Amino acid sequence: MGANSFKCPFSRSSLSIVTPIKLKPHKTFNILSNMSIPENRLPVVRRILASNLPLPTTLSTVTKSEPAVEVTADDLSSAPILDGNYAKISIFNHKSIPASTVGHGKLELEEVPGAGIVLPGGANIYYLDIAPGYSTSIHRTTSVDYMVFQTGEVVYLTPDEAFNPETGKGRFVETLCKAGDILIQRATLHGWANRTDEWVRILCVVLDAKSPSTDIQGGNARHQLSEVWDV
Repeated sequence: MGANSFKCPFSRSSLSIVTPIKLKPHKTFNILSNMSIPENRLPVVRRILASNLPLPTTLSTVTKSEPAVEVTADDLSSAPILDGNYAKISIFNHKSIPASTVGHGKLELEEVPGAGIVLPGGANIYYLDIAPGYSTSIHRTTSVDYMVFQTGEVVYLTPDEAFNPETGKGRFVETLCKAGDILIQRATLHGWANRTDEWVRILCVVLDAKSPSTDIQGGNARHQLSEVWDV
């Protein structure tokens, strides 16, 4: 999608239809690009971690013994990405589900490959901050995402009709996501547009998913979907 793709009139309603638009080429852009990106003044995130401590040997033979609980707190740093139009705050992750509860103290996070979104076989939890005026490319990750909107408003763009990317045309629908909303995103093609003058913060819980596919009308066959970053 070109820079003009997201310049349709802004609606305060939660759902509106976008007129047909071209999908290629697309670059991420910020409508405030001629000015400096406003400072991100969203609150610093304080992470509180509770873990079971080792059980004293004196209680090891008591079946219903309970260990003490260690509670630690730390302020998490924000990592700017995409020229400062995004900021990511890594909270925690699990390399597999069901998750392990072994260990205590400072627990190192697993390294998340690629774009740092999907942890293969596991779960990745982080805050995502989106700068004022910023819009993303249209993309898909092989994951199920639980997205809790904390502050601000952001437009969520998804295809309203099936299309062939080779023709370069498609019709998109806009959903306005507000603070308090929750989005469950199941490996869908999408994009984001922050058309306000305020930073947006989203809590993201990303679960690795099976290779996505969808039904083909009129039969039992399925169409495989791939991870894409710039339709």
